Amino acid sequence: MAQPYAYPMKQVLADVLITSLTAGATHTTPISGSSSTSDTSGTSQITKIGSQNVINSTALSGLFGDATDLILVPPIASDNTFPDVLVWPYLDGIDLGDRMTIDASANGNMFPNIANTVGQRHVSFGMMYREAVRKGVRNLPMVATGLKYSRQLQWRVTSVAGWATTDQPLRIIALGDLLDAQALTTVAAAGYNGSFSDSVPGFPAFAGNHQLPGGQLTAGTWTALSGGNAQGATKIHRFFRTSSNAVATSGSGIFVMSNQTAVQGASGNVASDVQDLGFDYVDGTKYLRFLEAGIRPGANNALWGLKVNDTILPAGQGIVATAGVNLWPYGNVQPQLPGSDLYYALPKNPFPVAAYRNKLAFFIQADGTAVATGDTSIAVGGVLVETGLAA
Repeated sequence: MAQPYAYPMKQVLADVLITSLTAGATHTTPISGSSSTSDTSGTSQITKIGSQNVINSTALSGLFGDATDLILVPPIASDNTFPDVLVWPYLDGIDLGDRMTIDASANGNMFPNIANTVGQRHVSFGMMYREAVRKGVRNLPMVATGLKYSRQLQWRVTSVAGWATTDQPLRIIALGDLLDAQALTTVAAAGYNGSFSDSVPGFPAFAGNHQLPGGQLTAGTWTALSGGNAQGATKIHRFFRTSSNAVATSGSGIFVMSNQTAVQGASGNVASDVQDLGFDYVDGTKYLRFLEAGIRPGANNALWGLKVNDTILPAGQGIVATAGVNLWPYGNVQPQLPGSDLYYALPKNPFPVAAYRNKLAFFIQADGTAVATGDTSIAVGGVLVETGLAA
């Protein structure tokens, strides 16, 4: 008889509900159990359908997780408002909020259910490692970037507004591959090729080698793969971040979505470091290839784009993005379309760029009248490589 987990297959690895969240607090979702986990930060539980748990636990025992897909069902508060909410992985007890900060609100949902997504586009954390090895993909460490864990998968959730009760709780569903010891031994027999390279026309080429301790894939080095929390000197993670203007813009001139003066931002432009869309990577220790980017333009927004060093891209002025006409939308389809339960997935990056040996920042620009505080938001995704040493 074939052993279980003999073939890579996506299955539910986490499915949790957050039924209440204290304003300004950060809540950590439960690992297991049918009863809810409640503390001063909020209340959450493993999702139930009737009396049945969708899963029994997000914890593993002798298995190895590879979370590659995420579905977010945004919260709707009992007063019929749509609270802000950010989520990020808490992997084997390690917080990955500096690498993934994801909008899960009804307006800006970055990972909607594909059944509710216009165009059926889907964004993933990466290809399942077993599938990538079987297909012999090039650049394995930069492709198989799912969340690798060996103990448990949890999520951290925060909201400025919070919610006490909901008509629809926040639901977080993570899917991916699950390997047993035999499956891991089988995939490890293929060896591990950690070499990678990437290039974007007009930007410096980048290459390196992602190494596992001892050079071999074993039960002890599973979380040293890209996407794991026990990587060596070179670390590779999928990267997601969302941000809005934390203050009103001026009526003219670009507004850099960063608090860093090094990238020509200004203190207070965005709410926090994990919502900062400025990247000072001059020293060459980090490489961030942007794969996705989208905008939700508010009233009076005219343009968006990138500033790379002292050059504005594209075309020296950016791209038009208004509340009525937006070519790179994400989140709820309104006001582009009337369906409140439909979403745009985060689009492919319209700017073929990489942050590496340069200073790069996203910007917006008003149409002559200021964009009000929080009215325009940008979300990005990519692959982040941290080398630890200048190349």
